Amino acid sequence: MRWERGAAAENIKQPMTLSSSPEVVLITEGTFARNGDGTETDVAQMLAPIIRSPHVALAVVERAESLPQDARDMIDLSLSVLRLDDDAFWACTAALFGKTPHRRNADWIRYVMPRDMARVAVATSDISCYLRELEATISRRLAHYTAPDAPSLHELQGLGEARYRAEEVAADIRAALDGTIGWHQVDRGYLLIGPPGTGKTTLVRALAKDCGIRFILASASRWQEQASLGPHIQSIRRTFHEARLYR
Repeated sequence: MRWERGAAAENIKQPMTLSSSPEVVLITEGTFARNGDGTETDVAQMLAPIIRSPHVALAVVERAESLPQDARDMIDLSLSVLRLDDDAFWACTAALFGKTPHRRNADWIRYVMPRDMARVAVATSDISCYLRELEATISRRLAHYTAPDAPSLHELQGLGEARYRAEEVAADIRAALDGTIGWHQVDRGYLLIGPPGTGKTTLVRALAKDCGIRFILASASRWQEQASLGPHIQSIRRTFHEARLYR
């Protein structure tokens, strides 16, 4: 039994026919999304057929908190899948190609996801090409989190105190990166207020460029795409998780 998102605009979930033999039911965060008419999904009613069946439910989510409480109450075993480290990456590569590759230090490995490895491995049987393509894939992804075309802080005009404050923050961040001061001495959040087009995003992009740090763009309108509070909070958490992932 599986729940699929309907192809129609209503997005009504339709349970598939239950098999008489045990199956694995895949549950994702989208399984419990709001219905097309804006009503909340009745989680208990949705899960009842699984509870009464011999099937095994497998939930795949980024955070356990993203599951509704009724779904979390069903959990008998919780497993955490860790991010790939160097040892796991090279072990997976050896398994994919049937031979032990020559290991080398590469900072980009910590950003590799299992789906990246699977996609690239299908396209080539040469381990050198595989590593080059993986590195290129990660480089393209990281480019989305940089601001190479942004101006420098000293090039910005007309922002008054906001620019001077940003220069102070930049100096603190650079000092923390150099180890001169601790990160606890760096201010962790600023609020810029102003109408559209006044340079708020440009200022932050310039700050990221001057410090050589990642730039993550988020917006309240994107967080609030779904009206209910739960998905709104989950969107905010995903943004901060993204920032920690690509720091």
